[in-house]
Amino acid sequence: MRRLIKKNYKYRVAGRTWLVPKLHLKKMPDGTVAISQDEIDRIHKAIANQICGASDVLSFVELEFLCDVSETPFYEVAKHIGMHKSALSKWRKTGVVPNHITSIFLKRWFWFKLFGHVLSDKTVKLKDIRDEIEFLNLAKSHAIGQRLTESVTELTPGITH
Repeated sequence: MRRLIKKNYKYRVAGRTWLVPKLHLKKMPDGTVAISQDEIDRIHKAIANQICGASDVLSFVELEFLCDVSETPFYEVAKHIGMHKSALSKWRKTGVVPNHITSIFLKRWFWFKLFGHVLSDKTVKLKDIRDEIEFLNLAKSHAIGQRLTESVTELTPGITH
């Protein structure tokens, strides 16, 4: 099978449109073009990294996306934050995680679920962990710098909170 690269591919997921610098496709023997599950997973990890490193409050659509990417069921999310899973149903109705602190906590948790196993032995300067948002931005950059993922660009603004 021949590999094809589509540059600057617009990809819609997690309530936004993202610009993926390179989408790797395969030309099948019958002439059709296909995308592999590995390629979808690669793109989804890049988008998850961007979401986790952003300073805005996590939307419920983004939370669902992070759960899908990390294969995390909602009951595990609820357990991790010490709430009953019915609380997540309320979040679904409002469309957002209810407060900034919970949002940051969940972003950090998901980022470590996706990338922490590779980066857990790295040293972080005290000045870089004083502010959670700065730390998540640093973590996002580090995952890209270590080539665990790549940078994608958001084309459409996320849900305003």
